[in-house]
Amino acid sequence: MYDSIKKGISFDELMFTELRMISFSEETSELNEKSLVIAMTVNDELINIGYTLSPKDIIKLSKSKSLYNFFKHIKNLIGDVKAPPMYPDFPKQVMKLSTAQFRFHQMLHYMSTYGMEEMMCTPVEKGWLPNPDKKEKPKKNLRMLESKVIGLVPEDEKYIYSLSKVLRKAERLTDKELLLVKSASENCTTEQLASLHIPFKQNLFVLFYTIFNNENLDNMNKLSALKSICQHSGDVWKCLDYVITRYHYHLRTSQKKLLVKLLESYPVNDFRANLILSDKKAERIKVLLPFISFNNLSRSPEHKKAVSALCNNEMHSWTSGAIKLIETDTEKALNYLSKKPGELLRRINYLLKRGCPKEKLTETIVSVSDNLSIQTLVTIINNFSYKITEYHEEIACIDNEISKINNPEGHSENLKKKAESFKKISNAENVYNCCTVALAQRLKSVAPELENKKIYLDLNRYNLDFSVINCNEKSKEGGYIRSGLAYRLPENIDRLRFFVYWNDKKRVDVDLHASATDINNENINIGWNSNFKTNNFSIIFSGDITHSDAAEYIDFDVNSDIKEISANINIYSGKNTFREIEEVYVGIMAVDSIGEKVELYSSANCFFSHYLTSKCRTLNYGYIDVQNRCLIFEGKEILPYQWNYKKAKHDKPMFSLKNYLDILIKSKNITLVDNREQADTVIIMEKASKDNEISLIDSNFFM
Repeated sequence: MYDSIKKGISFDELMFTELRMISFSEETSELNEKSLVIAMTVNDELINIGYTLSPKDIIKLSKSKSLYNFFKHIKNLIGDVKAPPMYPDFPKQVMKLSTAQFRFHQMLHYMSTYGMEEMMCTPVEKGWLPNPDKKEKPKKNLRMLESKVIGLVPEDEKYIYSLSKVLRKAERLTDKELLLVKSASENCTTEQLASLHIPFKQNLFVLFYTIFNNENLDNMNKLSALKSICQHSGDVWKCLDYVITRYHYHLRTSQKKLLVKLLESYPVNDFRANLILSDKKAERIKVLLPFISFNNLSRSPEHKKAVSALCNNEMHSWTSGAIKLIETDTEKALNYLSKKPGELLRRINYLLKRGCPKEKLTETIVSVSDNLSIQTLVTIINNFSYKITEYHEEIACIDNEISKINNPEGHSENLKKKAESFKKISNAENVYNCCTVALAQRLKSVAPELENKKIYLDLNRYNLDFSVINCNEKSKEGGYIRSGLAYRLPENIDRLRFFVYWNDKKRVDVDLHASATDINNENINIGWNSNFKTNNFSIIFSGDITHSDAAEYIDFDVNSDIKEISANINIYSGKNTFREIEEVYVGIMAVDSIGEKVELYSSANCFFSHYLTSKCRTLNYGYIDVQNRCLIFEGKEILPYQWNYKKAKHDKPMFSLKNYLDILIKSKNITLVDNREQADTVIIMEKASKDNEISLIDSNFFM
């Protein structure tokens, strides 16, 4: 039932972490009081580990043969910290240690691992650790966060459900979503695959490759399935490039014939147009043609003639025509580009730089807004909002310089710089304003179920003003809670814990690090090569362990004089990327109480957690805005040459989730109400448990 798709990761685990869904066997019995009581007991057990089912799903489970193993299965999918830190009575034990004691213990530990390996030239599995004090079984932490709703999907529908849910996103998929797509598509029928709608073309690649590589399908069925998921020959060329590179440019004759037949199944006008969309794409197609032996295997004279014209440089790309018009006549360029709205959107900044009137540009973009990608609009708005913020900071610096200069000549030079900066701002703001107007128009055509409705926003668990909609910039680590969302820290939470557990057959050294700024703007660094605690215990480190099957913690007091904190994780040695380590489980949780008899980890109190699988060795994992009491999952990769211990800069975004929802509300003529009882529909962030609720995450923010 629970098939493996990669060492250490099952399909059900991916479905749980990325979609927060669990498969179950369909109904096998009538509803009765005994089974319903058992199902409710199972749900109580789920609540204890931080999850819950909706009332409807409790009834479904009570009639299912999955009932008796359900809790055990979910418990196995949830991560755990399976080893104690260096000081098992953390943080109390560390609070009592002097700097000399702590450093001496660390030195002994390093000598027992790195030192012994250096002297003996042989690997060391485990290093020395301080003898832990024997203690009683720790008491459970009180639950401090609301339970997270899990959805149910029938076992025989889980593959096509997961596939359609993930592929309908109009944005680039994360690594785990791609892995889920690969496994699900291998377990779907040709008819199911043919029914899929894939709005974001880059997400076609894995599905195309899986179908193409499926030995259980003959070429006729493959051709039918591939044609159904590719809207035009341009999609085929992109997927073909992906396939050929993964076959190392060596295809069998039967495979080449399949690809040539697929390309020739599209009308010649479509085929010709997609050969020469841009000069860069045309050059790449010229490289690919010999690897599918197009000239030898082609059976369509018209398609062969188009390829001959391409190779003889007799075609001019659509893009080159657009650029030429932009440089000579922006009005004609607008008419030309409006035939391909996506290209028009990507060239807004260039058009403005060439003197295109912003009113005319905005009018044209709004007129074609129904054909624009909301994801692309949001991405452009985000990018230019950051540029506007950067420019304003630049101007503030220039103003500061001007105030310090008495030399008139120098003053004049600075004014020139300031004027140039304002010119840049003007252009960035024009792009930003143009795209927000287009977004407002575009949102009028989505979510008709919200039109003219009374809506209650049940989103108090999140700080919408500090949340951003990350599209292609989102973390590759994925997860149901996407990067960029800002949790509100409940008032009863005084302490947060950043944790990691890792294990591998080989000795691997994983490190946690915290970079912080206090209210006096002083930088604070906590970690293996920095301090291990602050004087007032606002941040405390459990100690650096350098072998596998180990855990590290950093605690943060969010009622202290700390202003902001960046929580980072890094591989020091043993493996080059997180993906290579057998198990790396990391997260941030709320802490109820501290002491010698209190458990250190509680899944019920985790805001978010991840099994890391990125092809990198350093992540800015999370950001804590202590002053505004919010916590954000970042999961952003840091390249080795960029790595330092400075805090990640994190300002209140110019375009936040609050701004996005405000535009949506106005576009749909929504009336906001003060409570659930007055509402036609309730908008929530996570999985819906009632009929009138809509989840922003499951609806992909209406993108």
